[in-house]
Amino acid sequence: MKLQSYDGNDGVSKTQLKHQSCEFIDVFQTMREREKSIIYGLLSEDKVLFQFSVFNSFNQKIQSASQVLAECPNFPYA
Repeated sequence: MKLQSYDGNDGVSKTQLKHQSCEFIDVFQTMREREKSIIYGLLSEDKVLFQFSVFNSFNQKIQSASQVLAECPNFPYA
């Protein structure tokens, strides 16, 4: 993620970044039940995580966050 204007405020909180990664879980809702349980099992066992980094227009990292998908509030087996 790259911000176009910084002005001393990154404009993105770690909570927003983590929430954005948890929304990915909803992609699996359209799958068949058997497929969903296999994928959720893998996500849980392997501790799959999303990592986000925010860069300014000078390509300097100004913020980062990571989220284990199995720890998301919308994860079905949490």
